[in-house]
Amino acid sequence: MPDKVGAEIMPQFIAPFHDVPFNMPKLQYPKFPDYSVNIKDNGATVDKPITELVNRLIMETSRKGGGKVVIPSGKWKSARIILKSNVNLYLEKGAEIEFSGEPKDYLPSVYTMHEGRQIMGSGSFIYACNEENIAITGKGHIYGPSMDSPIRKNSNSIAWIEKDFPEKTEERIFDGMEGRHFFAPKVIAPIQCKGVFIEGMTIERCMFWNVNPILCEDVIIRGVTVNSVGIPSGDGVDITCSKNVLVEYCTLNSATLL
Repeated sequence: MPDKVGAEIMPQFIAPFHDVPFNMPKLQYPKFPDYSVNIKDNGATVDKPITELVNRLIMETSRKGGGKVVIPSGKWKSARIILKSNVNLYLEKGAEIEFSGEPKDYLPSVYTMHEGRQIMGSGSFIYACNEENIAITGKGHIYGPSMDSPIRKNSNSIAWIEKDFPEKTEERIFDGMEGRHFFAPKVIAPIQCKGVFIEGMTIERCMFWNVNPILCEDVIIRGVTVNSVGIPSGDGVDITCSKNVLVEYCTLNSATLL
């Protein structure tokens, strides 16, 4: 029934699984230490990108054993954010992060996958690799760059990847630099992570796939709203080579206009 689905009616707790035709363990909410740090209390201002500060606070929080890094209400700009183990990146209601439209802001290239092929590239706006117990939560908004930004002029080269792809992994660098091909960043794409929790936010104006756990295990995606109508390859949720994944109560407005 239409009134029984979507982010707006998401219950607080995950309901038990019934009649599952395979061995699916009950997924648990991740637990984080009772430690919280707010970027605004540490010098963040809306007139300059928060990238360096957020990534430093995430690293420091992880090294201390974990906790919550809070993005408060306000309009913030950022390049790639990198999550670390035992950290919950929390977007308060009213928080809006707009990610950069400059290809250079997604350097250096990171390990990721593009349509099932291992590459080095821009990764995603919010990225993690080989981390455990990570989360992106809260009622805030994530925005891709403006529709006229330089990064949108670079091609995803989707047709090319299917017919002429390098066999050697070390040659698979797709950063758009020095004449190389470019694959646009996804929105949230952790790779080879265990214990991933994504809940509550709204994602708009993506460049490519929105939520894409890759080679991950024990993943919960709940109550996420995606608005990407009219954006080619603006898929709402794509699961790549992952195990024990729950996707529920999401609202995905992702049809492409032809």
